[in-house]
Amino acid sequence: MPEPFPLQDLLELARRRSDAAAADLGVLNALGRDAQQQLQRLLEFRDEYQARFRDRALGGIDHAAWRNFQHFMDRLDDAIAMQRDAVEQTHRRAAAGLGHWQAEQRKAMSFDLLSERHRKAEQLRERRREQKEHDDRCGAKVAAAQRAHAG
Repeated sequence: MPEPFPLQDLLELARRRSDAAAADLGVLNALGRDAQQQLQRLLEFRDEYQARFRDRALGGIDHAAWRNFQHFMDRLDDAIAMQRDAVEQTHRRAAAGLGHWQAEQRKAMSFDLLSERHRKAEQLRERRREQKEHDDRCGAKVAAAQRAHAG
């Protein structure tokens, strides 16, 4: 009977950790996409707002309206800068998550390789045992036939 793989628990743990790291990476990538989309929306809004103001300004605006526009644009630029930082942070986190997933994958693959080697060694051992049993049975039949023939 083949021996069970002695590191089976570690193999299963490595697979679970790899799966968890893959799920985490998926979340991090989704967060990165969301942050990038938010940045894109902010940039588009800035361009649209600036174009609308420019069109209104062609007819003339007072100093207060200009100051309010500048103040709003400054706030919007601050929000865009913060969102760019958020995008960069999500990219760094996703890169770290990718590295973590790759490390967990390598561990799981190492245990898979060990498991496969163990399985092949057990198959070879089982074939040799079966061959030995076969040879022993054949040898016993030959000996019995020789005794019967001699007697």
